[in-house]
Amino acid sequence: MMTPAPLVPMLSLLFTIAGFWVLFFELYKPYRVDAFRQRVFAIRDELFDYALAGHIPFDHPSYQSLRRHMNGMIRFAHRLTLAWVIMMALARVFRPTPEVDEKWLREHEHMFQNAPAASRATLRQFHDRAVLLAVEHLLLTSLVFWVAVIPIVLVGIIRTLWRGGAMILAPYFPGRRLIDNEAAELGSLA
Repeated sequence: MMTPAPLVPMLSLLFTIAGFWVLFFELYKPYRVDAFRQRVFAIRDELFDYALAGHIPFDHPSYQSLRRHMNGMIRFAHRLTLAWVIMMALARVFRPTPEVDEKWLREHEHMFQNAPAASRATLRQFHDRAVLLAVEHLLLTSLVFWVAVIPIVLVGIIRTLWRGGAMILAPYFPGRRLIDNEAAELGSLA
């Protein structure tokens, strides 16, 4: 039977993990989904205002295709996860559907090629902004990203700041002479 002393750290770890689980999956992820949807709504509203200003007709296939694309992002934002993207990529590798890929590519190219020349760049910007938001959403809702990538990035940032700060503060560091003297003495013993 276990004594209570080792049980306390294990329970503490269990409660910490459970707390992070609830924080990430029950609070943070739904917030990120709502934030992503809201930001895509804003881009879609800008697209509507752009068409309302007369730059492209509402019934133009390019406008309708881009709007349908953004509506899909909004509707299925809760399914847009890194795991889903990986599974879709694996499914396409093991069970390719060239007709679906070809149809999607045709529609995507058609979205911009048939647009009025003056509107192509702006429509592409709307599209690119929405896709960039989707990539950001994928990263920020990925547990793998938060557990693996963020600590590495933070260590890199802290290390860079430390090196920069160390160069500036080195002459004023009170223990510098002590470390230098000890290193010299220890070096002379060898």
